[in-house]
Amino acid sequence: MENKLKNLKQSMTTTVLSEIEFDRSLEMKIKKRMLSEKDPVKGWKFKPVALAVAIPGFLLTVFFLSANVSPTVASVIEKIPYLNTMFTHPSMEEKLAAPLLEKGIDLKGINVRAFENDVLVVISGSDDYLKEVKSDVIHTVKEALSVEGHSDYDVTVQAFAEPHQELTDEMILELKNQHFNIISLYVNTDGNGKEFIQVEVPHTEMQEGLIKEIVLGVAKEHDAEINSVQVKKIDVAKMQQDNRWAVEIVSPLSEQMKNEQFKVKSVGYTLDPSPTLIIQSSVSSSELDSKNYSLELEKRITEMLESDEMKDSLKGDSYKIEIYSKEGTKLN
Repeated sequence: MENKLKNLKQSMTTTVLSEIEFDRSLEMKIKKRMLSEKDPVKGWKFKPVALAVAIPGFLLTVFFLSANVSPTVASVIEKIPYLNTMFTHPSMEEKLAAPLLEKGIDLKGINVRAFENDVLVVISGSDDYLKEVKSDVIHTVKEALSVEGHSDYDVTVQAFAEPHQELTDEMILELKNQHFNIISLYVNTDGNGKEFIQVEVPHTEMQEGLIKEIVLGVAKEHDAEINSVQVKKIDVAKMQQDNRWAVEIVSPLSEQMKNEQFKVKSVGYTLDPSPTLIIQSSVSSSELDSKNYSLELEKRITEMLESDEMKDSLKGDSYKIEIYSKEGTKLN
């Protein structure tokens, strides 16, 4: 069980190591579902956390109200609870995965969206397998959620079967045998629905032509009707940073700040051009002391990020915290 949970947890992150492929095809499908609608804040489509593995962090500070705080916002600030002072282990995803693995469910990944109160469970297999286990998966997850005090969550179960799995496995093996470091390789489709092979490699890779030749050679051996290969270069360090912010920083913060007393609607982030936490509140910019509220909230978040427990996750990244009103106006 412990090994299965560890393997699942690894498959739910975008950590890229030599000789390990991350299932980018699955990641893309899930992220497509998770991306928010175009947001009023600067027109960004900022990232809710896609494949979260860690869970709640902490904040340690007491802050003081100034004498001129408006009654409305003052009541909001006074009700803001303290965040947990320690991380909770195991994570929510791991707690939900455990009973499913015990039942032998062929689990591919789990995503918990705190602010949307929903869970996406992805299982490996066909639609027939999905029909066979779906009701049991939903029941099992809802029971586990109820134990954690989240009986109001919706649960969605989807099946994922990698197209041309044997073919792509052989392509990966052949590239490995020729000492290429492949981040991922999968079947993708273009705007016309035509299939092609997407290969992702570290941005230092210089032999794209040879990679395409090898992949097309394997496709020809299998009489596969695929005659196009796209090689995409990935900045591995940036990808790992992206995963670190999603999993180890934003996910714990989201879990904590979903408490309605925080008056926070969503927590997102962007790494472009540098790490920025984007907090959308339900506080109106017209409230007399909304700015003071945002500054106090920023102070709490900063103390969390600068705490000893979070330093390993932050890894010295410089960052900004931007807090927006419900109208999309920047408050801090």
